[in-house]
Amino acid sequence: MTPDLPCVAGLVSIIIPTRDRRGELAECLGSIQQQDYPQREVIVADDHSEDDTAEYVRQTHPDVKLIVTDQRRQPAHLRNLGLQAARGEFVLFLDSDSELPRADWLSTMLSTLKANPEVVILGGEIKVHSARPDEAYGRNVRINGETCPVVASSSTPEALVECDYVATCNCFGRADAMRKAGGFDPYFGFGGEDVDFCLRVARGSRCRVSYATAVKHKQSPRGRNPDETYRYHVARVRQQIKNAGAAGFLAGMSYDLIKVALFHIALIPKLIIKLARRERLRLENFTGGYLVAKAYAVNLLRVGSILAARKKDFLAVEEMAAFEHTKANR
Repeated sequence: MTPDLPCVAGLVSIIIPTRDRRGELAECLGSIQQQDYPQREVIVADDHSEDDTAEYVRQTHPDVKLIVTDQRRQPAHLRNLGLQAARGEFVLFLDSDSELPRADWLSTMLSTLKANPEVVILGGEIKVHSARPDEAYGRNVRINGETCPVVASSSTPEALVECDYVATCNCFGRADAMRKAGGFDPYFGFGGEDVDFCLRVARGSRCRVSYATAVKHKQSPRGRNPDETYRYHVARVRQQIKNAGAAGFLAGMSYDLIKVALFHIALIPKLIIKLARRERLRLENFTGGYLVAKAYAVNLLRVGSILAARKKDFLAVEEMAAFEHTKANR
């Protein structure tokens, strides 16, 4: 069972998973301290950092609740640990390389949610290193689980734009809805858990993004994996099996198989063009179709456990322990 926690009305619990990001985390926490909304608690979940991130939090932010894992658990599990410890009526998930852009940002987020009771999840990111600082992004899910951006503009900062999900660099909503959805599915491993989480929390409704509720996201490259492309495909296929339904999944798989066939048909001409342009060749130029097919094969072998995950409460003590046991024995 999920632990029963006292809920403090009006309190915003800010949950930040991190690993080896002391500098970015310091800027994130600094932007939180500047907020004009005082009813807040901050929970930092450190994923067994190898630098002094945890010690930095202990020494410089004693008011922050600090959770430190004894080995790497990945962000989804860390967010669940934070959600277990949260006492707020509202929950805000941030990444440690996120930064709140204004002192009234948190109060704006809260007033927007209260004024729009049909909205379940709010968010949005302003990509610091992009050429479009005047745009904030949510995302929609395509037929095969791939995602595409949904744009909110600084020209109409208060306008709420519908989207399927918002990235967990900035994901704000009511704690009871998040707990009812069972938290994050930690078995995604790399990506996909935020899509799955928002779809389950919204339960047929949609999320909203606006420029006024977006954070600055620095998208630190640290913590990325060398097999990132393959992990991405595995995560999106798993998400489709879990949430799209049988017809939706089959439609998405058919779409992907057509893309894989076209990829291989066009492979030689594309390589010739790249060589003629003296463009750098990457491994994905040769293996893209294979990685998609492999991602389907891996997930179809696990389809029973993926479908069973629809009904799981990943905040339950026994589920938390089962995941930690699985990670410890890998």
